[in-house]
Amino acid sequence: MYFLEHYKEFARKVKQEKSGDLKNKFVIRFDIQNYYDDISIPVLLDCLDDSVKSSTKLELKFDKTTKTQLISFFNYLAKGKSGVPQADNDIISSFIGYLYLTFADMMIDDELKRDSQNVLTHKIIRYMDDVYVSVEFKETLEGHNRDRYAEELAFRIAEILFIKLQLRLNVKTRLYRLDIPSELDDLLKSVKKVSLGNEAIESDEDDEEIPGEISEPEEEKLDPNEIVALLFKVLEKLKSERLNAKFERLDEDDLERLKDVYDRPIEQLLKKADNLSQLEDIFDEHFDFDLVSINPIPIMIMILISERATRRFREFLLSKDSLNTKDLSIILNFLCQLDFKDKELLEKVKTSSQMSQIFRVYDTEDLFTSEPGYYNLKDTQAMWLSDKNTVIEQIRLRIESEQKGNYSHALNHLLNEVQSIFFLSDSTARGSEITDYRATQAQDFMNTRKVPNLVSMKIKNLFDRRNTTPVSHAGNENKVSWAVNTDEYNDYHTNVGECLKHIL
Repeated sequence: MYFLEHYKEFARKVKQEKSGDLKNKFVIRFDIQNYYDDISIPVLLDCLDDSVKSSTKLELKFDKTTKTQLISFFNYLAKGKSGVPQADNDIISSFIGYLYLTFADMMIDDELKRDSQNVLTHKIIRYMDDVYVSVEFKETLEGHNRDRYAEELAFRIAEILFIKLQLRLNVKTRLYRLDIPSELDDLLKSVKKVSLGNEAIESDEDDEEIPGEISEPEEEKLDPNEIVALLFKVLEKLKSERLNAKFERLDEDDLERLKDVYDRPIEQLLKKADNLSQLEDIFDEHFDFDLVSINPIPIMIMILISERATRRFREFLLSKDSLNTKDLSIILNFLCQLDFKDKELLEKVKTSSQMSQIFRVYDTEDLFTSEPGYYNLKDTQAMWLSDKNTVIEQIRLRIESEQKGNYSHALNHLLNEVQSIFFLSDSTARGSEITDYRATQAQDFMNTRKVPNLVSMKIKNLFDRRNTTPVSHAGNENKVSWAVNTDEYNDYHTNVGECLKHIL
């Protein structure tokens, strides 16, 4: 919630580019389309592999197997699509997003260094996926040639981002010529807001005084007390217009003003006696708390400052007969502020049609189950596998094939999985290679573990069936290969589970 200071620093750096000789200065703004959806985990891992020193990779076990497993895990999360998961306050995805573009920074930097015959200085200023590249050209490049060259440079950078990082740019990508006042003004306006978790923040940070800079009309910096007064005006407007049945929505300026409460000093100032009293007058019995949905977090922050307003808001939420997804979102946000200690509100959420299924898991399921889900074995049985990497890799590949519906491949991995378990458990196999461990040895081992005959025969048949899939052999005149269907695969899978109950 309190990321504002970081953005202000970014905005200040961009605004500093208005200083000095602007004759040959351009700023290119790159706006990346569907950024989190287009992040490629394989590309990121390859970039890390190329850049991180060998000793660190060795220490952290960052090798080909680790890369494969991470790619597999993200494929599983995204159901085979590219990108990373996204959610409010998603720290891991945010960091991945930040990390991915550090490689873009280096690629852009390298491309600009290539142009030293035309580029005098350059700077890359970035806040997450908002990328500004400031370029000052040498005086030998001017007029139409300079403009055309700047456009070509922007295109080259866009091409690098696409080819090397699979990132596409959207229509917000722009080229600003800073010696043209209207374009300089557009640049300064472009850093007023930034999107982060669907929140837009305006930066009113004063620029540092820089000798020789070209000045522009600056909005007067408001005193914190003036900001609080303006916040009250927005809340009063919200309250009165709704009661007069004229309310449609707040304008952009009003929505931006509400977010001033994200600044800790403003939030603290609202807690002073006079301001608290004014808040309570606004959030009285005549306030329609449905308005919270207009901008939930900032309005809720102000409600929570007053115990009386918080009590009224709570009563309003409890009085609702049926809850839609908007109501549920607001209640869950409210419960977060209360550490989920309000039992009545929690019960209201739990009994809603949309949330009841989720809560039923917490109420009825044993989240610390003794059955981890591996063939319905107990955790004491499955624990033996926890350091058997060859088996775990086959399990991963098997499940990946199952999810794709490719049962011929899945059956191959199923046999490799059970064959590895036999081989690692069978004392008679020590000193030999797993490739030499055949069906007859597996049969002998199963007999020592008293595996039921019908199950044992099915596992022995699995060795033969693996050799008749199109994955292992194409087939010939004497031996036919055919694909494994769902029912056949499930039958083998069930028998492997029964066998492992005895083996493990």
